[in-house]
Amino acid sequence: MGTRKHYKVGEKVTVAGYKGRVFEVVEFNHSLSYTLGQFKDVESYTVKDIRSKEILTAFPEDMKDYRDEKEFKEKIDSCLDTYNDRLTLFHLFGDEKYKEEADELLVLMKEYMDEMKGE
Repeated sequence: MGTRKHYKVGEKVTVAGYKGRVFEVVEFNHSLSYTLGQFKDVESYTVKDIRSKEILTAFPEDMKDYRDEKEFKEKIDSCLDTYNDRLTLFHLFGDEKYKEEADELLVLMKEYMDEMKGE
């Protein structure tokens, strides 16, 4: 069993199945049950939608840290500037190294976009 992230009360998170919504952790829940010779250990969180105030129970495997869109925009803007620089160098000098670096930046920007969308 892998190590799970433990969230603190007040942290902002996203929850799988609730795309585009941001939640605040309001409570940590831990239960241990014993049935027919087996223990069941369950961790969950009570989270509240920061806009609608809807309350949900969420499980750690369905939660991710919320990242502010501004942070992603800054990362993407920086990558885009570098991408444009590499393409300019490629067009000026024809060195494939610059084209390869530009292609790698496209992949990185897509990863940032997917992460921002919670995918």
